[in-house]
Amino acid sequence: MSTRRSQRIPAAKVAAAVGIAKRCLISAGLALLAIGTASSQQIDAARDPIPPELADWRGWVQRADPWIACPWLAGNEPNDPAARVCAWPGVLVIDARADGASFEQRWRVEARSFVPLPGSQSAWPQQVLVNGSPQPVAEGDSGQPGLWLEPGEHAVAGRLPWQRRPQQLDVPSASALLQLRIDGVEIAAIARESNRIRLGRGEATVAAPERLSVRVFRKLTDGVPAMLETRLTLDVSGDAREVTLPAPLPRGFAPVRLGGSLNARVEATGDLLVQLRPGTHEITLLARAMQ
Repeated sequence: MSTRRSQRIPAAKVAAAVGIAKRCLISAGLALLAIGTASSQQIDAARDPIPPELADWRGWVQRADPWIACPWLAGNEPNDPAARVCAWPGVLVIDARADGASFEQRWRVEARSFVPLPGSQSAWPQQVLVNGSPQPVAEGDSGQPGLWLEPGEHAVAGRLPWQRRPQQLDVPSASALLQLRIDGVEIAAIARESNRIRLGRGEATVAAPERLSVRVFRKLTDGVPAMLETRLTLDVSGDAREVTLPAPLPRGFAPVRLGGSLNARVEATGDLLVQLRPGTHEITLLARAMQ
């Protein structure tokens, strides 16, 4: 039979062991606290990439490159100013008469931008107002009239005087949405060729009903990551207008590149905002899988 002898440990050694255990627990707690603090800081950084200490320097950093604040066209070089859209046009409304024309349009500007106006050297815009205040008209690089606008929402209006109504009128290519009245008559089918619209005798026309047919085609390319190409074919009738197509991409995909024959942009909600005009058009949206 074996007997087990009890061994008495000195009190000093017991106190030392308890002290070591306490220090280990305190160290572990501090480590967990540090991890929790780092995770919280990472979450805050993900929500706002600019640290609070540098937020007041935002304007100073962007003073030389104001276009950095503009939406970026995905799929292009982000440091290229041409890949940024700093001004988004609304509907351009033109009312042409025998002695001239009036126009109005709304613009949303993200950074100081040159906004083109309808008209040309022979029909230069006059009496131009921005949010009700007079604004001088500037000349663009190619000689087209325009305005320099600061960030914000702007309502632009003006006149185009002439002695005799021209057969054609220059309009900016960026203004995809047009409404035309000639001698007070709404023109349902606007004859537009490139950057010009035809002005003729106002004739009463029956407006076509507003219809929109959308066909969706998708191609999934397996890879790392998987790439999804979505092709939208739109058959449009009626007046030019702006519509929102809800969630053109399935869940789990992020847009990479957007292209097509219509002005369009992907909103923060994932919806697709499109400026429609009559005809058949195609929009291509390339996306990548997030997982």
